[in-house]
Amino acid sequence: MKIQQLVIIKTSALNHSAYCMSHNVPLGKKMGLSQGQIAAAQGSDYMRSPDLDDRQKAAIRWAEASR
Repeated sequence: MKIQQLVIIKTSALNHSAYCMSHNVPLGKKMGLSQGQIAAAQGSDYMRSPDLDDRQKAAIRWAEASR
């Protein structure tokens, strides 16, 4: 579920959807995502983030490529 939420957060960031971010960032925090993971998903340099594991990075990369 955390990976799915990271994909949703990335998609919301790519679409510049403040409405979606306002719901999905707090939900991600409730699901146990750290602020570092959320910030990495929102940014473009997520591949270098020490807060994300390889599976999380792959999922975010997929979301970005599927745009």
